[in-house]
Amino acid sequence: DHCRQFTAVQSCDPDVCSKIKWTKFKDTGSNPPRDKCYLQIAVNKWDPDVCNRIQGWPLSYTKDGCIGDVGNKLLSSAIEKDDINGCLALKKIPTKYAECTGKLATPEKIKSWDNKIDETIEALKKDPDNKDLKKELDRLKKEKQTKYELMTDAERSAYMSEKRKEIMSGVEDDDVA
Repeated sequence: DHCRQFTAVQSCDPDVCSKIKWTKFKDTGSNPPRDKCYLQIAVNKWDPDVCNRIQGWPLSYTKDGCIGDVGNKLLSSAIEKDDINGCLALKKIPTKYAECTGKLATPEKIKSWDNKIDETIEALKKDPDNKDLKKELDRLKKEKQTKYELMTDAERSAYMSEKRKEIMSGVEDDDVA
């Protein structure tokens, strides 16, 4: 059974886990080695759906614990990399999704994205044929849009209000007819 568990985890194949029989816990109705196998694969694949295969029961691992472990891994990675797409991968785990979007889809984060976009546009002015810069600009704009859409209405309103003030700061009343 340990060999099957090792093989399953190394190959990230949850179907191999289902072949793990553990008679030691037969009377409890649980199979901790099989459940642990599913948990390890779920965490390694960053896939909370694998957690649904866990039976649980006394003395074993739980679906909720597994989903929490996967969620923590996805959340940490998304925040560390400032990756809004990592937040989207957490949609199946509502509490982690809310925490992630609450940290990454904010007016402050959008402003930092605005700066990155401006820097990339300036670099493109110097090298207009640079395909990598064009791809980077497209990526930045898409991620900014995703972050913007994930903000609350109040956050979007605050962001737009600040942008409006920024734009209008250089405009004098005499400039407006």
